[in-house]
Amino acid sequence: KTKAIEAQKNKEEENLKIKESIIKEMEAFEPLPTDKENMEAIKQFQKRWDETGFVPKNKAETINKTYHHILTKLFDAANIDKVKQQILSYSQYLKNKQNSSNFKRFLETERSNIRKQIQEIEKEIHKIENSLSRFSVSKNSEVFLKTYINELEKKKERHKILTKKNLIIKNFFNQL
Repeated sequence: KTKAIEAQKNKEEENLKIKESIIKEMEAFEPLPTDKENMEAIKQFQKRWDETGFVPKNKAETINKTYHHILTKLFDAANIDKVKQQILSYSQYLKNKQNSSNFKRFLETERSNIRKQIQEIEKEIHKIENSLSRFSVSKNSEVFLKTYINELEKKKERHKILTKKNLIIKNFFNQL
C-alpha cells in the first residue's frame, strides 16, 4: 500500500515538472503569422496539458491558475474573443475526454448541467429585463441603469457560451 502511494506521489511530481515545462513553453511562445496557426499551437498546448495527469494537491491550484492566465494571454495575442476562447477550450477538453470508457455518461452529465445553467441564466436575464423596463429615466437612475445593462450583457454572453457548449455536446453525441 505504501509503495502504491509513493508511486502515485512520484507520478504527481513528474506531472508537475511536465506542466511547469509546458507553462515555460507557453510563456516563450511567439505569435505565428496566421490566426489559424496560433489556434493550432494553442490547441496543442491544451492537449498536452490535459493529457498530463494530476499534480500534488498542494500545487494544483497555483499551477492551474498560472496555466489559465497564460492561456488567456495567448488567446488575446491571437485576437480571439472571450466567447470563442471558452468554446475552443471546452471543445478541446471534450476531445481529450473522448477516449475514456465512460465518455457517454460524462457527456450526459455535462449536458444536464449545462441545460440547468441555461435555464437559470434565462430566468436571470428575464428578471433583469423586467427590472430595466420599470426604470424611469432620471439622473438618479442612470447609475442603476448602467449596472443593470452591464449585468444583462454579461448574462447574455454567458448564455451564448452555454448554448454553444450545448451544441458541442450534441455534436459529440451525434458522433457516438
